[in-house]
Amino acid sequence: MTLIEVLNIIWYITTIITLAIGLYTIIARILWVRPILLRFWFGRRFRDIAIVAKNDQFSQIESDLKSSGIFKNIRSVLPWSLWEVKKHNLLVVHYESFSKDEIKEIVSYKEPKAWMIFYHPNADTRIPNEMMRMIGNKQNTSVVNFRWRLLNDIITTLLTTSYAKK
Repeated sequence: MTLIEVLNIIWYITTIITLAIGLYTIIARILWVRPILLRFWFGRRFRDIAIVAKNDQFSQIESDLKSSGIFKNIRSVLPWSLWEVKKHNLLVVHYESFSKDEIKEIVSYKEPKAWMIFYHPNADTRIPNEMMRMIGNKQNTSVVNFRWRLLNDIITTLLTTSYAKK
């Protein structure tokens, strides 16, 4: 065997190994991304986002969510029917729409597996420490003060929570 024949054999072997590694990488990436995309698709398609707010704030938040082009299943929980919070597993609560007692009532109706995002857009006021502690002590809650951060938290919630058929 000549040197050129040996080099050709080595070249063929390394080419096959490189192609196999490349194919493995592509398949692994597809399999890695697929569950994330499926969770997002199921969450977007089958989960409702309940907005707990007064009418004018509801319209603003709904407009923000719909203008993103991502969310379609948006429901409303009106101030006089706060008990409906129990029915939903992803809630956006406009903090300034309610008094402290109403916020406590909303939090008390929250189911343990439900996710609740408090939206407090007013930069001039702070949520009192006692209310922050009460919200923080409940599992699966967060406080957001920017409109597009609200979208990010909703998307993250859809990706990180598993979908279960009803």
